[in-house]
Amino acid sequence: MPIVSPAAVSIIENNSISQRTKKRYASTNFGFILWLHEHHPEMLRPHFRDEIASVPNNTSAQQQLRDLRAIVNRWLDNMQRTNPELFPVDMQQVTYELVVSYMTTKKDTDDKYLSRGTYIGIRSSIVYLFTMSNLSAHPEFPEFCDRMTTLLKGLKRTIVEQRVAAGEAW
Repeated sequence: MPIVSPAAVSIIENNSISQRTKKRYASTNFGFILWLHEHHPEMLRPHFRDEIASVPNNTSAQQQLRDLRAIVNRWLDNMQRTNPELFPVDMQQVTYELVVSYMTTKKDTDDKYLSRGTYIGIRSSIVYLFTMSNLSAHPEFPEFCDRMTTLLKGLKRTIVEQRVAAGEAW
């Protein structure tokens, strides 16, 4: 029986989630990647950083955002489990503490946490990056997931407490 090529396997693996979910993950990871660009640029691949830096800043903020989104989406679309250099982020450097730092910046204009579903979506999107980079097989990944579950439970309680204190109905 012939052995299937790694490229063929990668195509099948990349087809493990629906296009709609990939689009949602791309949108959520766009925010994460921009945050990394601003706060931890060393975690981005050099070629990706260079491409982001090439976006002209003499255009409107909306146009810059569209250009950045196009670059990030192209990189996310081209990710392959067999080639980590095609990832915009060096996922080996991404830690639980870093993800929590990002997630806890996501608040509304009154400095209150958003819905629990928002944070679940962020976690899912970032776990997808780990999965696509083959780091979900890393021995520390289960602990990362367990800690994320604990964090989400704590966020759920914190969100309820904030809303009750603000007099919002539950």
